[in-house]
Amino acid sequence: MTREDRDFFDVQKGIEYEKRGEIDKAISIYEKLVRRKFEGSHAYDRLCVIYRKQKAYELEERVLLKAIAVFSKIVDEGFRSDGPPKLARYKERLEKLHKKMDESK
Repeated sequence: MTREDRDFFDVQKGIEYEKRGEIDKAISIYEKLVRRKFEGSHAYDRLCVIYRKQKAYELEERVLLKAIAVFSKIVDEGFRSDGPPKLARYKERLEKLHKKMDESK
C-alpha cells in the first residue's frame, strides 16, 4: 500500500468515525495523519473544527502551525496550485484564533 493509499484510507476512516459520532476515534485518525505530515487539508480542517467546538484552542493552534508548515513546503515546491490558497487560509485562521485566545484571557 502506498502512502497516498494509506492516507486516503485513513481520511475515509476519520470521516466514518465522525458520521457515527465517534469523535475521539476520528481525532486519533486525524492526529495520525498530521504526525505523518499529510499533504491534504481534510485532517487539519476537521481537527480545527473539532478542537474549536471543544474550546481546545491550544490544540487547534498546534494543528494550524503544522498545516502551515506542510503547506509552506508545498508552496515552496511549486507543484500544486492549491498550495497558496490553503496556506493563506490556514494563516488567516491562525490569526483569528490568536485574537480569540487573547479575548478569552
